[in-house]
Amino acid sequence: MSNFKELQRQVAAYDDKMGWKDRSSHIVLHLQEELGEVAREVMRDEGYKKEPMDKAGFGQEITDLLYLTFKLANQYKVDVDEEWEKMWVRYKTKKSRIEV
Repeated sequence: MSNFKELQRQVAAYDDKMGWKDRSSHIVLHLQEELGEVAREVMRDEGYKKEPMDKAGFGQEITDLLYLTFKLANQYKVDVDEEWEKMWVRYKTKKSRIEV
C-alpha cells in the first residue's frame, strides 16, 4: 500500500501556508509547463538537444510534476492511495498497451 495521503497532506499544508488558492486550470497549465521541462531534459539525454542533460534539474522537474499532481488531486478530493491500488488491479488484466 502506498502512502500518498501523507504527501497530499504535505502539499495541502504548504499551499495553505503560502496562501495559494490556484484554479484547477492553472494547475494543469503548470503541469504542462513542468512536463515540457522534463521532455527537454530527456531530449538532451537522447542527443536531440546539444546541451548535456541536467540530472539534478531532471529530478527537480519530476518532483515538481508530482507536487502539482497531488495539488490537482487535492483540488478534486481524489484519494491517490485508493486510485493507485485500483490502477494496479486494472493493469494486472492488461494484455498490451493498446486495448481493443
